Amino acid sequence: MINFYSESLINKLFRSKVQQLINKDSTLVNSKDKDCTTALSVALKYKNLHTYLILSRF
Repeated sequence: MINFYSESLINKLFRSKVQQLINKDSTLVNSKDKDCTTALSVALKYKNLHTYLILSRF
């Protein structure tokens, strides 16, 4: 079972990695997968507000 602290830490690490990837290559924000889905649409689908806010700045 993942406790609240662990889940929060995982989310923070994920957001940090997303930010690093975008800083390295900002075209990733608008890139699409094989189903023509963008990272922004995935963030919205899963209600990941923090990731959405990071992605929407670009």
